[in-house]
Amino acid sequence: MTKFLQNIFSITNEEDGKLIRLLGLRIRHGKRSFKKLERKLEEMCRLQECLIDVKSVSKASGFLRIVQSIDFGILCKVDEICRKHGISYWLDGGTLLGSIRHEGFIPWDDDLDIAMMASDYERFQTVVDEEFKGTDFVFKQVPSHIGKILHKDFLPQTEEEWIDFTNWEKNERLYLGVDIFPFYYCKNGLSDNQIADKMRENYATKELLYKRSGKNYSEYYDINDFVNKKNSELSSKEITSRVFLGNETIAPEARIFRTNDIFPLTKYVFEGKKFFVPQNYKNILMEYYDDYEKIKIYPSHLDFEKVCKEDKYKLLEHLTIEEKYGKDMLCQK
Repeated sequence: MTKFLQNIFSITNEEDGKLIRLLGLRIRHGKRSFKKLERKLEEMCRLQECLIDVKSVSKASGFLRIVQSIDFGILCKVDEICRKHGISYWLDGGTLLGSIRHEGFIPWDDDLDIAMMASDYERFQTVVDEEFKGTDFVFKQVPSHIGKILHKDFLPQTEEEWIDFTNWEKNERLYLGVDIFPFYYCKNGLSDNQIADKMRENYATKELLYKRSGKNYSEYYDINDFVNKKNSELSSKEITSRVFLGNETIAPEARIFRTNDIFPLTKYVFEGKKFFVPQNYKNILMEYYDDYEKIKIYPSHLDFEKVCKEDKYKLLEHLTIEEKYGKDMLCQK
């Protein structure tokens, strides 16, 4: 199943450019000429959307399904912690889309996204380390970035590896888990356009600061000060009628929602269990994905053809005895 989905659409970085798999075709394209191909790819992807019934695509299998099962275990623990401490969270991004459209993971997705208001996220950080004692899970807040929860078997070991992971430059290592996106109440007096313009400026400045840092982890604390300052300039401590996704995100597009599109939260099924979602989830999904009922296949974060064997065998340790049948086939590459 994983290979099938990769052949539908995936993009892999290579030394001399990119390897593009689309509808079974393998296309190698040089760095300089890659942008010229993007328009053709977009046209082919639109054709693909018309040909495939997204709800008929079966669930993932193989390595990807194991990754999803580990991610799901983390999500269940986060849900338990938040309920215990009265912390509000909701499924966000691709995880929200998976819940509403598939009642579980998008078949080709490999991580989970949740969101919290900044005040709830601060509270979560004060209790999560204690709550994770005795579990296999680790919470990490890389300065200036969103929060990450990972399994201890698939954990960056150095500060440079953490930086690579937050920027999706993981090479052959397999890091997986749950992303936590902090949201803030919009300051009254600022229009949506004003906030969006500021967010784009902040994103550009932050990217420049990252490049200048040369992956020096200590400099990320200075960038974190910049992120906090910019969030403060745009946000209100009081509840207002709009919320925005904070400057911690690496996406350049501003995400601004009506507060009453999110709260009060409701519940929806994800992999057989109910989790919290925005009450007007349709409006949220339309903002993220436009026509979210149509298939939109984005390149996976993980390329199992390049993942090292050590991490593949670690994955197999998470299989049940029944699932281990055929494991040699999984590790051929």
